[in-house]
Amino acid sequence: MPTNCPHCDGDIQTAIDPVIKQRLKTQQKKLQSEHTTRLEGQQREIELLERRAGELATAAASVEGLQAELQGLRATVQQAERVEVLRSTGLATELLGDIQTLYDSRQAGKPEGERSSFADFLGPDGEARGMVLLAHHFAAGQPAEQPTGAPAVAPSRAQALPNGNGGAIGQTPRAARLSVSQVQEYLASPAFRQLPMADQRSKLAELKGQVAAESRGTGIP
Repeated sequence: MPTNCPHCDGDIQTAIDPVIKQRLKTQQKKLQSEHTTRLEGQQREIELLERRAGELATAAASVEGLQAELQGLRATVQQAERVEVLRSTGLATELLGDIQTLYDSRQAGKPEGERSSFADFLGPDGEARGMVLLAHHFAAGQPAEQPTGAPAVAPSRAQALPNGNGGAIGQTPRAARLSVSQVQEYLASPAFRQLPMADQRSKLAELKGQVAAESRGTGIP
C-alpha cells in the first residue's frame, strides 16, 4: 500500500528505493574491490613463497653435492692415513683391503668408546698381532727404515694450515703442503666450515689433488 509523503505529492517508498539500490550497489563494488585486492596480495605471497622454495631446493642440492665431495675426500684421506700406518708397521700396502675388512668386523660389535683406532689395532699391543690370518705378515714385515742424514723440517701448523680469516683461500701459501693428518684436521676445523660454499668447493678440489698425488707416491690404489 503506497505511503504518501505529508509534505509532497507522491509515494515515499518510490522515492527511497533508488537511493537504497545505489547505496547497495556502491557497497557491493567496494566489497568486490577489497576482495580482489586481498586475492592479488595472497597471489603475490604465493609466488614469493614458490620462488623461495625453489631457491632453497637449489641450495639444498648444492649442499648435498658439497657434502658428497667432502665425504669422498675424507675417505681418501683416511685411506692415506691407514697406508701410512701399514708402512710404519712394516706391512705391505697391498694388504690394506683385507686388513680393513678384519678391522671393521672386529670393531663393529664393540661400543663406540671401546673401539680401537686403526693404528692401535695394528700396534704392538693391538688385536691384529694375535690374529692367525695376520701373524705371519707381522713376522715377515719389518718397519720402514728412517732415512739417514739431516731430517727435513716439516712446516709448522701455523704455516701449513690455511688461514680461514675472511674466507680467502689465496692466503694459503702454495708451497706449504699439508700432511694427510693435517688435511683431516683442517676439514674438521672452523676455518674450513666458515668458508663460503664456493671457496669450500675450490679448497676441496685443491686438497683432493694433493692427497691423490701423495697417494700415488705411497702406492695407494
